[in-house]
Amino acid sequence: MKKILPFIFLLITSATLFAQNKQKTYILVHGAWHGAWCWDKVVPFMTSKGYKVLAIDLPGHGKDTTNPATISFTDYVNKVTEVTQGLNANHHRAWID
Repeated sequence: MKKILPFIFLLITSATLFAQNKQKTYILVHGAWHGAWCWDKVVPFMTSKGYKVLAIDLPGHGKDTTNPATISFTDYVNKVTEVTQGLNANHHRAWID
């Protein structure tokens, strides 16, 4: 019995941590010269595992039509902040821009 207790503890701990991660929404932000499309293979994989995933387009990238000549780093920060606040306001309901 003493030999099986650590194994049971490990199983319960792993299951708890795994479940907690699935309750979060993961926001995937692309790098330079990319858009949300760069996550096209990652999003279905993560959602098939039960994770909530949101891939966004930063201003001037992907489907966003903002003129790139007018964009600053602050605009990128504001976009991620807007999406994060939207998730919190909608009780973690995700959308894709």
